[in-house]
Amino acid sequence: MIRPLSVLITLCCCLLLSSGGCASGPFAELDNYNPLVLDDTTYDDTYGSTPEDQLQQIREIADNGSKLSELQKNELSNQILNRLSQEESYIIRLELTKVLKSLYSAPAIQALSKSSEDTHPEVRQAACRVWEVWKGPQATQALATILGSDSNNDVRVQAAKSLGKLRNQQSIEALALALDDPDPALQYRAIESLKTITGQQTNSVKDWKNYAQSGQLTPTQQTAANWSNPFGLLWD
Repeated sequence: MIRPLSVLITLCCCLLLSSGGCASGPFAELDNYNPLVLDDTTYDDTYGSTPEDQLQQIREIADNGSKLSELQKNELSNQILNRLSQEESYIIRLELTKVLKSLYSAPAIQALSKSSEDTHPEVRQAACRVWEVWKGPQATQALATILGSDSNNDVRVQAAKSLGKLRNQQSIEALALALDDPDPALQYRAIESLKTITGQQTNSVKDWKNYAQSGQLTPTQQTAANWSNPFGLLWD
């Protein structure tokens, strides 16, 4: 059941009403109902605080995040940042990261930076998708860093895909560096993103490297695709 926005705000921000949170006062009983502060290893069915219920609450927050005021976004982002530091379940961390998409703010940037370095690759992939939505120089830099240094190829492929949506020179430069990677899937994604940014069409790695340096592209004439090269890349 979808709860009114005011109830969701109360659930997520009640601990900010005082330094002691909701341990006392009229919202005391909601302390165990807040999906951002609950220890999901213990729960009370009375307040629907199982891990499954927490996920549902978090998804409801994500659906309503754009309706929050700037102050509420800051408060909620701070709660998410704190929860990310303590949460053992990567599934909860994943859902919390998705919520950040509609909470752009200084504390949300801190929280997303933390998710970008999460121990689980699915969380880091989700972080890439949020950076993609946020756009801007900070997003480009974050995605370029992930593309160049993440230890998981799936995460790097997602970073390359997200950079293609940002459409700026810094993205082109970061994607050009990925062309030297030995993984064909990453090279392919880098080239597809370069095509998206520039509108140019070529599968030549050499041509794209030249383009990154000069801003000009002289496409290599393609011959019939080699059956042993399923991605259709040309190294020249």
